[in-house]
Amino acid sequence: MRITLNKTKTFIPSFLDNKKQKKEEQFKITYRVMNALDFEYLVDNKISDIEMFKRQVESIDNLVINNEEITKDSIIDIPNSWELIQETVKEILKNSHLSDNEKN
Repeated sequence: MRITLNKTKTFIPSFLDNKKQKKEEQFKITYRVMNALDFEYLVDNKISDIEMFKRQVESIDNLVINNEEITKDSIIDIPNSWELIQETVKEILKNSHLSDNEKN
């Protein structure tokens, strides 16, 4: 039997009404799907959402605010970015089979 597992996933967040934009104008976030070591680190260290975002997100594509390309490192400086960080962390947990309640 051959099994293929995705190591990364890309999703389109709803932050800043992103899903209402034309497909070519939407920004996307690519993140690493959590593995056993990621889970162990999460549980042992009770990491914050921001730390999980920084650890798991590989890229933010096509997000431009005030003519500045936003990266995974610069998103933290954007007002209300915690909404995007929370949405992304929920997506990571959902696709890594760990609920918010289990994380906390």
